[in-house]
Amino acid sequence: MDAIKNTVQSLLSRWRSKQKPCKDSYERYIKKILTNREIKHITLNNFKSGTLTLYIDSSSWLYHLQLKKDQLLKQIQVDCPEVRDIRFFLGEKNEKKD
Repeated sequence: MDAIKNTVQSLLSRWRSKQKPCKDSYERYIKKILTNREIKHITLNNFKSGTLTLYIDSSSWLYHLQLKKDQLLKQIQVDCPEVRDIRFFLGEKNEKKD
């Protein structure tokens, strides 16, 4: 009986950890994975429906990061499995003006 109980608890624990969003920690994970030089060219926009959206300040850095996209996604998914895709856009995040 204890074996079944432990198995069920283990499965529930894993399921809960996959359901728990990383919230505002995406920027922290990106900083952990990328170099300081790369980070200077990125603005984190948002996370919606499993997609992390990043703005890149130049076309050369956009190309560079597109080449690293698969590696970056796999590394982020280790800590945040709810991230299913990363999208890069050229430009800066539009700030809301009052």
